[in-house]
Amino acid sequence: MQIIYNEEKLTLKNFERWINPAILQRGKKYYKDGAVLSIEEDEGDWTAEVEGSDCYQVTITILAGEEIGDYYCDCPYDGDTCKHIAAVLFTIRDEFKEVVNIPENEKKKNQFDALLSKISADEYRTFVKHFAGKNKDFKIAFEVFFADKDDRLNVGEKYTELIQKLFKKHAPHGFIEYRSATGFAREIDKFIGDANSFIKKGNYKDAFSIASVLLKEVLWISLSADDSSGDIGGIIFDVVELIDDIVADEDAAVDIKEAIFKFITDELHNERYFDGDIGYNLFETFEILAGNLGKSTEFLDFIDTKLRKPGGGYTRNFFLEKKIAFLENAGRAEEVVELINENLHIKTIRQDQVDKAISARNFETAKMLIAGGIQIAEKENLRGTLRDWEEQLLRIAEIENDILTIRRFCKQFAFGNMFNKQYYNQWKNTFSADEWGDIIEKEIEKKIKEAINYQKKNKWRSLNSELLSNLAPFYIEENYPDRLFALVKNEPGLDCILQYHKYLCPHYPTELIEIYLPALDAYADRVNERSGYSALVSKIEMILTDIPAGKDQIMDLVKQLKIRYARRPAMIDELRKL
Repeated sequence: MQIIYNEEKLTLKNFERWINPAILQRGKKYYKDGAVLSIEEDEGDWTAEVEGSDCYQVTITILAGEEIGDYYCDCPYDGDTCKHIAAVLFTIRDEFKEVVNIPENEKKKNQFDALLSKISADEYRTFVKHFAGKNKDFKIAFEVFFADKDDRLNVGEKYTELIQKLFKKHAPHGFIEYRSATGFAREIDKFIGDANSFIKKGNYKDAFSIASVLLKEVLWISLSADDSSGDIGGIIFDVVELIDDIVADEDAAVDIKEAIFKFITDELHNERYFDGDIGYNLFETFEILAGNLGKSTEFLDFIDTKLRKPGGGYTRNFFLEKKIAFLENAGRAEEVVELINENLHIKTIRQDQVDKAISARNFETAKMLIAGGIQIAEKENLRGTLRDWEEQLLRIAEIENDILTIRRFCKQFAFGNMFNKQYYNQWKNTFSADEWGDIIEKEIEKKIKEAINYQKKNKWRSLNSELLSNLAPFYIEENYPDRLFALVKNEPGLDCILQYHKYLCPHYPTELIEIYLPALDAYADRVNERSGYSALVSKIEMILTDIPAGKDQIMDLVKQLKIRYARRPAMIDELRKL
């Protein structure tokens, strides 16, 4: 279901009048059956979990005066308001009845508040101990909330224990399911808040203790989780940012940063970090620390350890590039040259050398490097890489104003797997107007012959379709609507005709209507579900907007469709929108 931006005065008092009665009834049943598993409010923003065929997340904004603002549910329902939204609205209204709408004199008599004021500290403790013994979730929530009061363990051990308890709570079978991942991440997020509080107090040691525990424990937990929502992964990224904040803080002591450097060194030996972007982000922090702490030897040793491992791929190339950049910054030119020459088979390293040669206007060197890249790409059949190197040759040709090379590559790129308008016009602009007339007619003649030869070998495709596919780009760019229409009018498919609608509509509105009528009829006969009926109506609306003179003929066809397909209520419902 999509986010709804409410523009009408929908309130907690009148929402029952606005929601579809069937949806409202189902939502009320969900509400009464206790399907609203949890609900929280934060300055008017309500978040709830509703259990249905799956566990769905619902958010609703309540404005002043109980007015309902935006609302959202992540269920697949494609209408305005789903039963899950309705169930949560009933729940929120109850909350308002109990809290917001209680008169001031009654609030003073609130039983709960009155009890709290009468209970002694010892009675509190007795109740908490008794209830925690019966309710495991309450006990965990209590321990998490008051984590900063626990002096039995050091900070790292304390948060390790809390994270493991939360894992057991949200993963009773040893695996965090999709519906539990968000709740788990939400509770873990509190620990990040604790670490930030320590940073504000200048307690970087405990802040880092929490961050290091979170990074290791949550990464391990992510292996046993369905994190389709990305919430747990988001927590890991937040922890890396937390570590970055400590590293960037000038008030953080050197020994803390030394500890972080050692921690990252040890952790990055775990290949799991490089399964996603986390390892690369953490490495950036590692690189900054190496520079700030004068750890160049340790930094290079770490990279060399990674490079000695068998295999290639993105990660190995990443570390090679990092090593080259580090040696360049250190002024170790001979080592840089040797390393580059050993690894020119890596595209990014070769590309970097091409860029440097072009910047120095050493075009011959750049071309030699590109030629070597092309040989490798051809040998390994890397078509995308080959195209990249050819684009670099075009880049040099443009700088050198090498017209023949520009023409060759622009024409080649214009008619690749898909027509490219930019390269076509760049090719065209290398000729004068008089020259271009002859050039383009020869190209059109060549494309006609290619279409004829292709169709002879592929009888399943009509010659007209093949000609249209080959020639339409020319006719559109050269503004030849007569030639384009001569081919389009022989195409029966609605989508094919519509593909050229905007080019032909200004010139052939009446003729297009005559083509559209049988095409719309055939399209209506082919579709058999609501999305298809909706698409049909959208296409009709577009045609009527652009060709109003054809309204009577189009609407006559719509009437015929309503009669012919009277037993398709979804189609009739969509056609009524016209």
